[in-house]
Amino acid sequence: RCRVSLLDGFKRSCSLTSMGASGDAAADSGFDLSVLQRRINSLRTLESAQWREVEVDGPVPPGRLWHSVTAVGDKDQVVLFGGVSSTSGDMLDDTWVLDLPTEPGERGRWRQVFPIDLLRPEPRAHHDASVVAGRWLVVHGGLLQNGARLSDTWRLDLTEVNPEWEELGGNRFAPRPMPRYHHSMLATSSGKLVVFGGHNYARVALGDAWVMDAGSGNSPPTTRWRQAELSRNDPDPRAYQAAVVLGEYVLVCGGELQDGGLNDHFWVFDAADRSWHPVSVVDAEGVAVSDVLGAGGRMRHSACVVDEASGIIAMCGGHGVSMAEARPIDCLLLRFSKVSGTAINFQCEVLKRPTTTPSNAEGAPLGPRRDAALLRLGSCHLALFGGNDASVVDQFGDGYHQKGCEETLVGDASRASIGNAGEWHCVARGAPDSTSMGSAVTSMPYSDQLIVVDHVADGKDEVRVLTLSIE
Repeated sequence: RCRVSLLDGFKRSCSLTSMGASGDAAADSGFDLSVLQRRINSLRTLESAQWREVEVDGPVPPGRLWHSVTAVGDKDQVVLFGGVSSTSGDMLDDTWVLDLPTEPGERGRWRQVFPIDLLRPEPRAHHDASVVAGRWLVVHGGLLQNGARLSDTWRLDLTEVNPEWEELGGNRFAPRPMPRYHHSMLATSSGKLVVFGGHNYARVALGDAWVMDAGSGNSPPTTRWRQAELSRNDPDPRAYQAAVVLGEYVLVCGGELQDGGLNDHFWVFDAADRSWHPVSVVDAEGVAVSDVLGAGGRMRHSACVVDEASGIIAMCGGHGVSMAEARPIDCLLLRFSKVSGTAINFQCEVLKRPTTTPSNAEGAPLGPRRDAALLRLGSCHLALFGGNDASVVDQFGDGYHQKGCEETLVGDASRASIGNAGEWHCVARGAPDSTSMGSAVTSMPYSDQLIVVDHVADGKDEVRVLTLSIE
């Protein structure tokens, strides 16, 4: 796993005008040729990046949308679950594992997982899914055929030859998170699931946080949801917030409050003891910084961890109270840390704030984007996939006209200036003519691939696998 610190770029001062023809002046000026070489290598890498369709052997899953696709630990595998049939409109409950090709000329292979027990999750879409401990596929919540929301949690051991679905959380009377959407569900490094916020069925903002130890291997009857105790110091109820995981900490920021207003505060949830802590936002001198998310805050923005060892995270996109107040697609960089000996134990240092309007490779300005997936690839690159510009929305104001593969943005995350004008590269080479609605995306944590699974739009009832390779 690549551990390049973004701080390197802040510690160097480069002056190309001071370098002579022989390069001797570089030593005198303090210019590091390795920085320039890394920049050249990065540009070459991005220029060679391309999409391709993965050819597969054997049976192929039926076409679908609003399904989940999740990487399986350090293996060259992804697991697909559920979704809505692209032909009948029925909800699905099948599980498939795709073995990705690892050598040129190889083909992928889908294999359906047939649990030996008839007990399994109900057919659903718009659910949460995560692979914990590189072993268990965990599925939570989702939408039923009749429009009802679920709050159940299931686990499937992908290492078993004949796996069985296990329902976690005790019987239906045991405490558990209420059904919700527009929330956050993440898995910590130890396999704990954390659910926070969102809207309930009446679109009321929620402020409760729940934890389940799904990665311990304990039997289902003892694997229960536990709610964090509520206090006056907890974050306000909200939805559309951004959240990332750093070890056992879940960092949360922004979101829409119940009154329709925004929030620009940062909070961290400690999954180990189920407690909330405020996070101060400061500059390099330790001085408090305000409006780091934009005037008043932002919602429906994207975030990911760039370098877990250094606590560096990136955020971009989203908007204020409406898309008319779109936030920059240029990345905001922060470094999260725990500070000892202070009244506030956690802080985020601002490493870079958006200052420009990025453009694509052709020089055209990049438009606003919300609800996109910001993903880190193994090659120290970031990819921004999907999202929408709110030009087409449903009755709830949720955008469903997603941006396709041809509008995927990729940037070099090993440099401090990630996201500056010209740093995002629009990768359309080899992309399909269109990417079907409701596609699912994941990144392979130990390789340089972005995997997209959508359905074929030419009448075939089967899924299609697309990969963006950064080599």
